Amino acid sequence: MADEVRVDVKDDGVGFDTGARTPGFGLAGMRERVYLADGVFEILPGDHGTRLRARLPLAAAGDVAAGADQAMP
Repeated sequence: MADEVRVDVKDDGVGFDTGARTPGFGLAGMRERVYLADGVFEILPGDHGTRLRARLPLAAAGDVAAGADQAMP
């Protein structure tokens, strides 16, 4: 759609258990940022890798990117 930004990332690994606890905040942080921007975040595990998909309203996508830039040291 013209009013949204889509991000689709796929790796070629062996996949992982999306319900497993991890010490980091990577996927949880991504999910939270997309949610706060009124977007949709999906984790699609598979035998031949994992796919991450995010859809963000176009207006919010700029806000998320600006926030990420400010968070970097």
